[in-house]
Amino acid sequence: MARKSKGVARRMIGAAISAGLQGDEVGGSTLRDVRLWVDVARNQVLGEFLELEARPAGLRCDVVVTGELVVPRRVRQPRAVHLRPLAVELAPLRKVTLQLEVPEAGRKAAGRALGRGEAVTATVTLKATDARGHAASVERTILLSLAQ
Repeated sequence: MARKSKGVARRMIGAAISAGLQGDEVGGSTLRDVRLWVDVARNQVLGEFLELEARPAGLRCDVVVTGELVVPRRVRQPRAVHLRPLAVELAPLRKVTLQLEVPEAGRKAAGRALGRGEAVTATVTLKATDARGHAASVERTILLSLAQ
């Protein structure tokens, strides 16, 4: 039985290598435990959604994405606006663009702060669990800007 699982693991690793997922792609990182490649642009324009790309290497993968905007205020403590969470099941070897929705109140507050010239950041946390039950998580910080 152990030999069978080794063969399956080898085929999955071979599929990941043939798909170009062995190393990090441009700006992305690979979560090794679940074999999931994730790419989040470090600078994004403030809009309705924050975008990130994900692609599982060999197995189906359940992904939960959460996040928050950190909006500075003039005198008081910065305001943390929670983004709407996203849960999705990803098919193997399919690149998917995930869009994390920014609430209207967060967009307005961030727009005002960016208009004053202050830095607005979003922290996105991605937690993935594959079909074997292995889990991994990654946290990324995104710097937001106004549209030109």
